[in-house]
Amino acid sequence: MNLNDYIDLLRGTGKADKTIDDYTKYVRRMMTWCSEVALDPATLPPHQVRSFADQQITASWSSRKQARTALAHYWRACGRTDRPWEAIRVPRKPPARYTGLTPADAALLRDAAVLYGDRAGLATLCGLYTGARASEIAGFRHEYIDGGTIRWWRTKSGGDWHVMPLHPTLAEHLSEGAGPLFRGNNGRDSVSGTTVWSWVRKVAGTVGLEVTPKQLRSTAGMMVLEATGDLDAAASFLGHRDVNITRNFYTVATSERRLNAAVAALEYGT
Repeated sequence: MNLNDYIDLLRGTGKADKTIDDYTKYVRRMMTWCSEVALDPATLPPHQVRSFADQQITASWSSRKQARTALAHYWRACGRTDRPWEAIRVPRKPPARYTGLTPADAALLRDAAVLYGDRAGLATLCGLYTGARASEIAGFRHEYIDGGTIRWWRTKSGGDWHVMPLHPTLAEHLSEGAGPLFRGNNGRDSVSGTTVWSWVRKVAGTVGLEVTPKQLRSTAGMMVLEATGDLDAAASFLGHRDVNITRNFYTVATSERRLNAAVAALEYGT
C-alpha cells in the first residue's frame, strides 16, 4: 500500500483532514525508515517495529498512541493479523491537564473575534460557542442552522449528528445564506480544518494570545461545567458518549472550586 492509497483509505472512513495529515506523517516516517534499512513496510516484523518506534517516535504518550493508531490502519489494510503495531511501547498516560483559556482570556478572544469579523472571526466564535472541532466547524452549513438550533456531523467515534441550541451571541453574527458557512477557495465546497486552525491562531494573535481550536473546545466544555455543575450536561454539550471522558478531563479545571464548596458545606448544624 502506498501513501496515496493510505490517504484514500482514511478519507473513506470519514477521518478529518488534520487527522489524516497526522497519521500520514507516521506512516511516511515508517516507510522512509524501512527504505533506509532495506525492509518491506508491509511485512515489517514486530521486533523491527519496536526498533523503528524507539528510534523515530518521541517517547510521549500522545505521540506513541497516535503512531500506533496510524500504523494499525496501515497494517490492517495490508492484511496483517499479527498486530505488529502493538510492539510500539506507549508510556503511561499523564494526568489530565486543563489546556483551555481562563474566562478573562476567553472574553478577550470573543471580543477580538467580533472586531476581526470576516470568516476567521466567525470561525473563532463558532469554536467558543459550540465547542466543535476544527474539522467540524469547517463543515458548518447554513441549512444546518434552523429554528434556534445548530447541528453538524461529528467525524469522531464513527460519526453522528450533534444538535445543540444556538447561542444568541453566535446567532448575532450569522448571516442568511445557503451552502457552506466557510466556502473554500479554488472551487472547494468548504475550507479544511487546517484553515480553521490558522484562522483561530490569527485572531488570537491580534490580542497577544496563542490559541488553537482544541483549546476553544476545552474552554467551552469547562465553562459549561463550571456554570451548571452538571457533568451529564457538559458531556452532552461536548458530544461525549462516555461521561467518564468528561469526568477525567474537564473536572480538572473545576476541582479547586468543587473542593472549596465541599469544605464550605461542613457546617454541622451551626
